[in-house]
This record gives sequence, structure tokens and C-alpha cells, in this order.
Amino acid sequence: MRVELRPNDKRTYRAYKGEASYRSLDVAGSERDDLVWGYVQPLRQAAELAGRVAFFDEKVDVILDGRRRENPRTALSASIVEEADL
Repeated sequence: MRVELRPNDKRTYRAYKGEASYRSLDVAGSERDDLVWGYVQPLRQAAELAGRVAFFDEKVDVILDGRRRENPRTALSASIVEEADL
């Protein structure tokens, strides 16, 4: 499946990676913010991250080799899921 990842205004900063920018997408007619993030211009020591994106496993279903992976259950994931009203 291909979807359009739309940049949004959210930004965070990590000391060893640089500024992360977030993207939103439409899921079944509903705009979902901050499902994806990436480093457009990472710091030198994280250069291999340029052009790659990551998905929050807590917010999406990940299917690997035809099998759905269980969503992580941690204190952080609980707060993300609660915030997203999932």
C-alpha cells in the first residue's frame, strides 16, 4: 500500500541525531498526525538516517513476513496510545 506522507509542524530534537520532523497521513478518511518521523538533515554522526522514516509501532499495525507484530506495551507506548485516543 502506498500513502502520501504529509509534513506537519511538529519538530523534536535529539542530541545525537538532530531535528526530527513529523508527518501525517489519511487513514480510512481520518487525518492521523505524527505517525511517522524522520531526520531530513541529521547531524553528521547520524548521517545514515537521512531520507529514512520511522513509524510508531504503537500507532500502526506492523506486518512482517505476513505476520502481524504485537504493538509494544510500555509506559511510553501507553501514553502515546492514550494521547492518540486509540
